[in-house]
Parts: sequence; structure tokens; C-alpha cells
Amino acid sequence: MHQRLIVVSRAEQHPPEWHEDDAELDKPKGMLINEWVFNSLQQENFCGQEGRWSTGPADWFVIGGRWSGELSQKELGTDFNGLCSQFKDKDIPEGKVNKSDWDLFESKKMISTSFIESLKTELNLFWQSDLGGETPHPWVRDTYANFGYPDDSMELTENLFKNLFKKNQYAGEEDFIDIDSWEGIQKWSDLESEIHKSTVWLTVIDYHC
Repeated sequence: MHQRLIVVSRAEQHPPEWHEDDAELDKPKGMLINEWVFNSLQQENFCGQEGRWSTGPADWFVIGGRWSGELSQKELGTDFNGLCSQFKDKDIPEGKVNKSDWDLFESKKMISTSFIESLKTELNLFWQSDLGGETPHPWVRDTYANFGYPDDSMELTENLFKNLFKKNQYAGEEDFIDIDSWEGIQKWSDLESEIHKSTVWLTVIDYHC
């Protein structure tokens, strides 16, 4: 079974040069943090038999995975249903996609592989031009990429906090952890006060157990 996990880290825990105003990075900052979180979890045997979890909760994990792009969606105040509704209103060239695939999408919000392959260009254009995304559309991503995509790690803002943690979602240890197991935040509700105290980053994990 696949599970989603939000991992919290702080800028002061990362290499300091990543957060300098004039930093010249060889990768987007989000990708660097993705790799740092991935390696930190590996060192703690998140997917093993020793370390923080003694017997790791996962037998496999990646950054992002089937939840890749979710942080961007939450920052924008949308979700899967919202993306479906907005994309339905786009003018798709006739014959670009199989009619049965489109009908399935339009009636039941079901997305086939052939639907995505046929409309990859249109989906990316919609995500980037209409919504302001800087990465591939969430539906066209490789959900098995170990380090995910740059927006699978994002700096916590009030808007992201409100849209991600509303209605008491993701409040348990199985949904949310601090990378610092000793002095880290234990409750998601405490995150809100951290927004103005320090630079907090969230990273989304897809793990199998």
C-alpha cells in the first residue's frame, strides 16, 4: 500500500550556500533539498532495519511519486478535481485524443495513460502558462524518479499551510515528521508559528509498506 508522508526540514539544516541570496546552484534548490531529504531518510533506515525507526516503516520510497506536484497544487489552492475542471474548459484540437479517453475523463475524471500521452504538450502548457507552474504537469511526471521534481520540496508559506493542513489532515506520525527526531516539531499545528521564525521546507514522500 502506498502512503504519503510530509517531511519537515529547516534552512539551517541544509548546506548554508543553498540559501545565500547570490547562490549559484547547479540544480534548482528544490531538487537539492529533495536529494538531501532522500539521503537523510536512507541514513536513518527509513527503508531498512536500523536507525531512527529500528525496523523501517517502508520497503520502498521516492520523493514525490504519485503525490508529485501536490505541494504546488496546494500553494495554488487547487487539487486533482480542480485541475480536471479547469482542463475540461480548454480547447483541445479535434482528433488529438481518443474520444473514449476524453469521455472517460469528462464523465468520471478518470485519466488513462493514452490520454496523458496524447495531451502531454497541452497539459504542460496549461500547467505552466495558465497556472504558473515551472515544472511538468503533475499528471505527466515519472512517479518512480527517486528524487522527484523541484516542487516536491517547497518553502512553507501561510497559504501552503492553510491549504495543506486544513481540516486536521496529515496530523499523525504516519503522515508528517520532522527530519530532526530529537528537537523537531511534533505537531503540524506548531508549524504555523514557525513560518515567521525560520525558513521551513516541506518535502513530500511516496512510500510503500
